[in-house]
Amino acid sequence: MIKTHSFDVELATKIGLNEAIITGYIAYWVYQNKLNNKNLFSGRFWTFNTSAALAKHFPYFTAGQIKNILLKLEKEDVLVSDNFNKNQFDRTKWYSLSDEYLYLIDEAIPES
Repeated sequence: MIKTHSFDVELATKIGLNEAIITGYIAYWVYQNKLNNKNLFSGRFWTFNTSAALAKHFPYFTAGQIKNILLKLEKEDVLVSDNFNKNQFDRTKWYSLSDEYLYLIDEAIPES
C-alpha cells in the first residue's frame, strides 16, 4: 500500500477533496495505460477496479464511500465508465476521464 497520497488543489477546489483524490488515482492509471498502450477501447484509455479493491488503497474510505464518490464523479461527468470484461458475469467497472478532464493526463504526455 502507498503510504502517502496527494491531490491536485485546483481540482479539489473544483470537484471536492474526496473526488479529487479518487480522480487523481484513476488519472494516474489511465496515464500509465496510455504510456503503455494498454486498455484502449472506444478511442479512450481505461483502468478498472472495484470499490472494495480501491478501499484497500484508501483505508480512510470505506468501499461504500468509494462507490458513492465514483457515482458522483460519473454523474458530474468527471469520469466515464463501461464494461470491457471478457467474462460477461464480471461486473467490474472500467473508468476513464471524461473529455473535459483528459487534460489531467494529456498535459503530462509529450506529443510525438
